[in-house]
Amino acid sequence: MAFRASALRPLKSLALAGLLLLTSCPGGGGGGAGPGGGPPAAPSISLHGWYITQATQRLDRSVPLVAGRDGVLRVFLRASGANTATPEVRVTLTGGSPPTAWVRTLTAPGPGVPTEVREDDLGRSWNLSIPRALLVPGATIRLEVDPGGAVPGIDPASKVVAAPLTVREIPPVYIKLIPVRQPDGSVGEVVGGGRTLDTWTDHFRRMFPVAEVHTELGRELATPGNLSAPGDAAWLRLLAQLENRRKNVDCEPGKYYFGVVRLSHRRGGHNHLHGLSHLASGESAGWDDLAAYQDTFAHEMGHSFGRAHAPCGVPGADADLDPLWPRDPQHQDAALGAVGLDVAAMAAGAPAIRTSPDYQDLMSYCPPYWISDYVYLRVMIHLATHPLGPDIQVPITWSAALRGPWPRLQHSCPGMPLCSPAMRHTLAVEAPHGVDAGVAPSAANPLDGPAGPGTGPGRGRGAQDRRRRGVPGPARLPGQPLCGKR
Repeated sequence: MAFRASALRPLKSLALAGLLLLTSCPGGGGGGAGPGGGPPAAPSISLHGWYITQATQRLDRSVPLVAGRDGVLRVFLRASGANTATPEVRVTLTGGSPPTAWVRTLTAPGPGVPTEVREDDLGRSWNLSIPRALLVPGATIRLEVDPGGAVPGIDPASKVVAAPLTVREIPPVYIKLIPVRQPDGSVGEVVGGGRTLDTWTDHFRRMFPVAEVHTELGRELATPGNLSAPGDAAWLRLLAQLENRRKNVDCEPGKYYFGVVRLSHRRGGHNHLHGLSHLASGESAGWDDLAAYQDTFAHEMGHSFGRAHAPCGVPGADADLDPLWPRDPQHQDAALGAVGLDVAAMAAGAPAIRTSPDYQDLMSYCPPYWISDYVYLRVMIHLATHPLGPDIQVPITWSAALRGPWPRLQHSCPGMPLCSPAMRHTLAVEAPHGVDAGVAPSAANPLDGPAGPGTGPGRGRGAQDRRRRGVPGPARLPGQPLCGKR
């Protein structure tokens, strides 16, 4: 130890001498000096990443874009150290037929390029609203950092980036809102009290991967059950009525029918439903409660698009949960998995970033809601492969099986198309599969009007404490294929 101590003394003296020499030299400076005692070297600035988001997106741009839907470009620059640089970014978007170039120059969001990438802060990215007309299949994008060459330190490897955009065509969505009348005389309010056809679908359009949504008002439908009563029997009967009207009476298999109901209980009431939908079907229903009707509608449409519940706040058995829900930490407790952005809110100058834990996926019971990257992708796949369009016809054949006092329709692949002129009159007096037994329909309109109270047990897993839920579609007859159910 004595040897080491004596050896350190001259080193300490040399260090002090060097410090005195450095500070006494003219023009000498601290550690930021450049070569030959010049000004400090500029930090390196690189393009770390970019993407276009329409509701949710990942930094690897793995969420496809929807053609004809507005988006927001976010460009993320990163500096190697503190700085006051304000580089511009030139954007060239090319698409359409014939190809047309759209050029814009983005100014820096503030003084200084960030030293870390933060997707949850719009003030840390170069942002640009992208009109829907530019987002078409085959579109390409080119980004150039500091096109005027005014900022030192730009990384030449990322100064110019060009890439194709992944854009998908999604079929239009056609929705009919049906006011539902109950035996007590209450009628769901579609329009009025602040509700319009557009406000019903507002949250739905902001979150879901859709570009073209058509909404119309349907005629009133009378249902025999009390939808405010505990359990789901009356709700299941209503879904059967909506299915019958959609397919057999109105002959509109290409539209989603949503029954609008008025309820007498409070939100969150024990053992009472606020909405119901079969998974991957064209029928759903929900409460017209002014404080929650937009989220309820979006949630039930998520069930219609094939999504079960996200794992947060859902009472009852695990059978209600989406078995494919991601198990990684980014999606735990129905977290969004990626940063969401409300494009319409951003255009209005309102807070637009949606992140967990502040927001959970809309298929959960944990408000406030936004859509996760997982549900967004799954719904996009469903709509692209199982669309309900105005020209879709569901083939059927007759079934000899009986349930209750009337024949049932069997959805099997051979046979005549549903609602063909030759079948319309016959189909209008038939009940769809899965209706409650014990209720005799009228000859003219079996499920589309007033009827006596049902005596059948209904379908589903029984009454449970849940605000909204999706249940599997109607049970099939033995040997019945799922040709007409998606």
